[in-house]
Amino acid sequence: MPKRLDPTTDRRVYSALAELTRHMRSCNGCFRARKDGDPESMCSQGMIMTLRAADDFANIIRLRIAAHTNHPDAIFACPDLVLHGQSYALTATPYQVIAIQEALF
Repeated sequence: MPKRLDPTTDRRVYSALAELTRHMRSCNGCFRARKDGDPESMCSQGMIMTLRAADDFANIIRLRIAAHTNHPDAIFACPDLVLHGQSYALTATPYQVIAIQEALF
């Protein structure tokens, strides 16, 4: 499977966000920073985890746009992504065509 269609990229960003959420609930500094909207009071680990999650998400968006525009075998559940809004067009999961079947039976 081409790297740009690798489903583990979704799992990685989900894991990073889950880890960040757990950290922000358990770290007093990050909990207060989130509540007050003051990122400068976050601990260094919380800042690094936030940046890592943002990078992973940006990577997913980049890979999905590349799959949508450049990969001939990439298909999507809905053939017209713009009908669902710009955010869906950027985050829709591409699937790779591996075979075509003419009939069910």
